[in-house]
Amino acid sequence: MTFTSNGSNIVSCVAKPVVSDSAYCVTSFAATGGYSIVASYSGDVNYDASSSSALAQVVSDLPSAPQAVVSTAAAPSQIGQVSVAFAAPVSNGGSAIASYTATCSRLAPAAPLPMSASGPASPIVVTPLELGAAVNCTVTATNGVGTGPASAASNTATPVVPLNVDASTATAYDAATDGVMIMRALFGLTGTAISNGVRGATANRDAAQIAAYLAALRPELDIDGNGQLDALTDGLLIVRYMLNLRGTALTAGAIGAAPGRTPLEIEAYLATLMP
Repeated sequence: MTFTSNGSNIVSCVAKPVVSDSAYCVTSFAATGGYSIVASYSGDVNYDASSSSALAQVVSDLPSAPQAVVSTAAAPSQIGQVSVAFAAPVSNGGSAIASYTATCSRLAPAAPLPMSASGPASPIVVTPLELGAAVNCTVTATNGVGTGPASAASNTATPVVPLNVDASTATAYDAATDGVMIMRALFGLTGTAISNGVRGATANRDAAQIAAYLAALRPELDIDGNGQLDALTDGLLIVRYMLNLRGTALTAGAIGAAPGRTPLEIEAYLATLMP
């Protein structure tokens, strides 16, 4: 029995012996793509020569690495979010790419476990990441064979907590809108009472979305780091920062008891919340 591929003999599969009415061979292909395999019997005193119908085979490899990976924390919609954009690999390995995985790792000092997320196409959002800590990201592609090599590392991006509570496109951080809503939430208001009358003219979150966003934001609103949330300390610090007060004008009389951050650390922390 001789096996051919696309009309040519497979070198390791010529004149294979027939044993118990069957013959086989093992081979590999140097290139990915489609192959038409035919088995031909030479015949003997009892049987005429004959050939099988063609068997279509697709040979695939791992995809190559995605390209042009860019990470950005600009205008994230979630806390500690980085969006990773990329171009498709030069080669899909001969098999359709099923998914991509973006993995972001913190830079120095000691890096915790990387965070990953998967999706069918660019961009992929990776969250939650440590706030204020620069990361870079790589992307891999997966097809029917498996996962290919990782891309080159992206540029660095720094996840932030955006205090643009209503996601306004006009002003990123506004004491009269975002600041008031944060103060209301810290005073214990909920639902529509948080945003009633103070949403920005170009807000992209409705009242329910704002309330949910502020609920998720609460762990990050301990501005003075004393383990307590207080409108008259943490909230006041936020509003003052939004009004461009800095230094002593920012922190005087607005730090709670037993603070976990110094005035300089408070200002630096606020800068990560409102980059």
